[in-house]
Amino acid sequence: MCSTSRVVHSGNREEEKKRLELFNKYCLLFMKRLEQQEIGVLIVSDLFAIAIKYGFKDACFQRFKESAARWMCRKLEVVIRNKGLYGLPRNLNFLNMFVEIDDLECSLDYSKWLEEFMTPFFREKDGIYREVRQHDFKQRIILIREAVLNQDWSKVGVFLGLLPSFRQNLRDVPEAFRKQLGGNLDKTCRMLFPYASTIFRAGVERFMQYDIPRDMITKSAAELMLVLIAAERKYCASFFIISRLPRIMSNLTFDVENNSLLYITELLIYAIANGQKQEMQDLVTTVSSLPSVAQKHKYVTILRSYKVLSRYERWRLGGEDVVQSSSFDLGDEIIAALLDVESGQASIFIHTAVHYLHFVGKIDILMNALEECCHKTPFMIVDCYRALLLNNMTDEANWLLDVILPQWTLISHPILLDWLKPRLLNPHDYDLSGEMLRLVCKTLFVFLDYGTNRRNDCAWMFLWAVVQLVQDDGLLLLQWDPRKSWWPKFHRAELSERGADCRHRIFMKLYNLNV
Repeated sequence: MCSTSRVVHSGNREEEKKRLELFNKYCLLFMKRLEQQEIGVLIVSDLFAIAIKYGFKDACFQRFKESAARWMCRKLEVVIRNKGLYGLPRNLNFLNMFVEIDDLECSLDYSKWLEEFMTPFFREKDGIYREVRQHDFKQRIILIREAVLNQDWSKVGVFLGLLPSFRQNLRDVPEAFRKQLGGNLDKTCRMLFPYASTIFRAGVERFMQYDIPRDMITKSAAELMLVLIAAERKYCASFFIISRLPRIMSNLTFDVENNSLLYITELLIYAIANGQKQEMQDLVTTVSSLPSVAQKHKYVTILRSYKVLSRYERWRLGGEDVVQSSSFDLGDEIIAALLDVESGQASIFIHTAVHYLHFVGKIDILMNALEECCHKTPFMIVDCYRALLLNNMTDEANWLLDVILPQWTLISHPILLDWLKPRLLNPHDYDLSGEMLRLVCKTLFVFLDYGTNRRNDCAWMFLWAVVQLVQDDGLLLLQWDPRKSWWPKFHRAELSERGADCRHRIFMKLYNLNV
């Protein structure tokens, strides 16, 4: 009986030792994250809540003291007491403990994101960021990023509330305190400057969490924008006094004004999406007050394009006077926006141009603009084609395909097959030349290089039809050589009976080229 008891106790000790070793590994991982500033004290306190609950407080504290600064230990003690963690009931189901730790660990996988955000803290020799390296502000920044990540907008609001007011009117402050308060405001502006864009987005997201009228959201966001712009300009002014380097000052001012453009553009997009006509007009008017320093930046092009979009939206919502009230033709402005925005960003402007210019009867101008847009960015042909079909312009849509697709061999969209189908079913009606058939053959090979197209039966049927029409082994060999090492393994997806038969015939043809 005694020996049995000793065996049981020995087994329990071994099991407890293994649990302690495993928990110790978790602690080390957390403390490593703390050392690398991937997490803050509040997250560590969540680990301590689990440790205290399951009786591993001493082991956790030991690891924490080995890694953390003394001020962190004191702060953690305060957090634990404030949260009432010492009074937690014990739960000895250790399986649940490791499940809870795993859940906590899963929420921390944002080190790369945080590293990018923490860049100013790593630039130790850069005097611009001297203020933001202070412990308190550093911890607040870590906490706000954690709050944004977890969509905890109340914590974001608390962070913003801890900052001194930017719009304090110093003239109303007694002279004895004016200098000190002014210094505090300047210090806050210097600390906030690298994070202005993040705070703006976080603040706007927080406004949108509440059930308040959309026009109030826009006004609140605009107010926050003005606060941040004022803070950034104050930062530039204070930095100029310190540095006396006009070139650096010019670059900083450039950044500030372009941040302003970014804020206004995002607010304008929100107003357009929610049909807020007056807010659109107010934001467009605000742009005219911005200094000319930003007028060469790409943000200006984007903002100008969305100003045009807001004018179109007001017209679409029933404002005929919008078109007449400006000396610039709305159609011309829409086309200019369509052709000015960067490649890949024209989708919304394509649909706008097609709708408006079709409505006012400027079809030739529209088609010339769409053709130019597709020559600039060929894959926009898909948006152009869809927009034309949505506006019952089938003939124009087919014409655009005839113009663009023969010049673009890298298309991966099924729209290619829609264009090819009548031509391959009735080749004599379209008088396809041998050169055009060879181009179609190359294009279909490229089309089938994309994983999303592997299961497309029509693509294999069309390719087999073209191979039979072309009868050019040299062309096939040129297409097969760079693909023979990977196509056989790549193309094993399940097809219909006809699709699989055409694929088999094509591979047999390609294999025989090497014989």
